[in-house]
Formats: sequence, C-alpha cells, structure tokens
Amino acid sequence: MSAYAVTLIIIESLLLLVLLIFFIYKSVKLSHLINEVILLRRNSEKQNQVQRERDDFLAMLVHELRSPLSVMKGASDLMLKDAQNLSKEQIETLLNQIKSSSSGMLNIVNDILDISKLESGKFEIVKVKGNINQILIEESAYYVPMANSKQIKINNNVDEKLPEFEFDPDRVRQVLKNLLSNAVKFTAENGSIELRSELRGDMVTVCVCDTGDGITDDMKHKLFHKFVQLNNHNHTKERGTGLGLVIAKGIVEAHGGNIWIEDNNPKGSKFVFTLPLRQA
Repeated sequence: MSAYAVTLIIIESLLLLVLLIFFIYKSVKLSHLINEVILLRRNSEKQNQVQRERDDFLAMLVHELRSPLSVMKGASDLMLKDAQNLSKEQIETLLNQIKSSSSGMLNIVNDILDISKLESGKFEIVKVKGNINQILIEESAYYVPMANSKQIKINNNVDEKLPEFEFDPDRVRQVLKNLLSNAVKFTAENGSIELRSELRGDMVTVCVCDTGDGITDDMKHKLFHKFVQLNNHNHTKERGTGLGLVIAKGIVEAHGGNIWIEDNNPKGSKFVFTLPLRQA
C-alpha cells in the first residue's frame, strides 16, 4: 500500500474520531439538557403542589378563625341588644362561649408564632430539672373527660425508675397535648390510649399509642411537614391548623431528641419521641 493511501486512511480515521467525539459531546450535552428540563418540570410540579397546599392551608385557617369569630360576634351582639332580658345563667353561657372561642383563636395564633420562631431560628426552650412521669400523668388526666365522652380508656404505663432530668416542662406539655388530642380525636368509641415512658440507653422514650384507624403509609412521611392535616375517613369533621406535629417536632429536636410514628399492632398509631437524659 502506498504512503498516500496510508496517509488518507489515517486522516479519515482521525476525522471519524473527531466526529465521534463531537457526537458524544453533543449527546452528553443533550442528555444534560433533557435532565435539566425534567428537573425544572419536577420543581415546577413541586412548587405547584406546595402552592396548592399553602392555598388549602390559608383557606382552612380562614375557616378556623371565622368560626370562633362568628360565635363571639353573635354572643356579644345578643348581650348588647338584649342584656336586660337575659338571665344570669344565659349571660354566663354566652360569656363562656366567648371565652372558649377566644382561647381557640389564641391557640391558632400561638401555633403560627411558634412556626415563625422555628423557621427563623429564634425558637428557645428553657430546661429545668423535673419528673417526666408527672407531666405524662397530669396531661393524660386532662383528657380523661373528653375520652370518657367516647368511652375511650386512657392508660398510663410509666417507668417509675426514671430519674429526674432537665427538660422544658411547658414545651413537653405542648407536645403531649398535641399527641393526646389527636389520639382522642381519631380513636373510635370504646377504644383505648396508652402513654408509656422508659429509658433506652441515654434517652428517655415516651410513646402515645391509640387503637384508632392508624395513619396510611402515604401520609406518614408528610405528617411532620407544614400544611399537612391529620385526616381520617371516619372523622372528617376533625380539623386543625396542621401545625401541631411540626411544632412538636421542633420542640423535641430543640431538646436534642427525635420524634416519629410507628404502627401500633394490632391496630392504631404509635407516636414516639425521645429526650436526652443528659446534657450534650
């Protein structure tokens, strides 16, 4: 073969190699471009989903605030227009309605303020040495009348050997209030709720178990996020701001602990949170 033919073959091979490299480069660029388009579409869908959740939350919040405001307005209007004809018992009833409605509104406002503090990094806890079992027993007792109205039994199964340790009692009560109120709401009549405490290593573990319908798998990973409300097909009227579990998570993590949900065999939900026995 002549030197000219060999040179031509080499040049053609180099050109083919250059073209191959060029096409590979373009293919990689095209692949990156396609991935970016897919990512943008997913982000757009995610943003739309967040926006829908935010809109639903705002609509719910307006509803939650409008209801007590309507009660307060109606009760106050009645007292102003017809106070002389109302008996003492009727006036007390109207005042209790106003008080109850204003307390509900204040709870909603406090939830929103707590979320704002958590997101801005200004959320604080004040730890003092105390007995966690005493907190559990006191909070469960508060919900006994509500549970009795549904024939629900509340059981305390606390580890009496737990030592005192430092935690924020008011904030821990806030966590328990949320978990217990949800347990009572979503447990059917003749069910049961159990509070347990135990020591696991260096962590104090608290469990709130109920015999309700439980939480579906598709909801479990959403529970501790904003705008998500616990819902149950048997309790469609039970609503709330959807912020309680988010705040509970922030409180527990501020202590250096964790909170999660498990299935409560044979049925129901089991919320678990931990608090460190000793300071980090």
